[in-house]
Amino acid sequence: RYRIKIEWDSKFTNSIIYDNLADYGAGGYLYFSSIVDLINTTITNNQCKAGSGGFHCRLDSQLNTINSILWENYPFEIFISGTDAPNDVTISYSDIRNGENGIYLNGNSNLEWGIENIDLNPEFLDLDTGNFRLSSTSPCIDAGDPDNLYNDNDGSINDMGAFGGFGSDW
Repeated sequence: RYRIKIEWDSKFTNSIIYDNLADYGAGGYLYFSSIVDLINTTITNNQCKAGSGGFHCRLDSQLNTINSILWENYPFEIFISGTDAPNDVTISYSDIRNGENGIYLNGNSNLEWGIENIDLNPEFLDLDTGNFRLSSTSPCIDAGDPDNLYNDNDGSINDMGAFGGFGSDW
């Protein structure tokens, strides 16, 4: 369980961020021109008192999400705030609870919402015990970016979430 405060450029691949409680950015808090790439990452069950839940972006930050799952973060999966500098969020081949409605976006920021995104229950094996592997009927299986760069270890199309993609050996 990790809450991450990010001030620079970071990349998270095959990562899980879960079960955090905070005043701001329970899962992650980006600010001051930070750039974060989430690749095959699962962010779930994070709760925030002041709006963000999964990830909070502010002060000219950039969040790029691909092949990831943001689910059951409250009150929002992603919270983009601050009118002093724009923030940019790009989401593709990801499962976001409530789709675009799961993202709070202020008037001075940009959201690039790919058509490949879904908003369906990822069907974790057991959310309550922290087993975030996908059930065999999950809509996130073979739903990631079809580029060979992201293929699962068995050569199939990437699954969304921490257990999909080329780095999913654990």
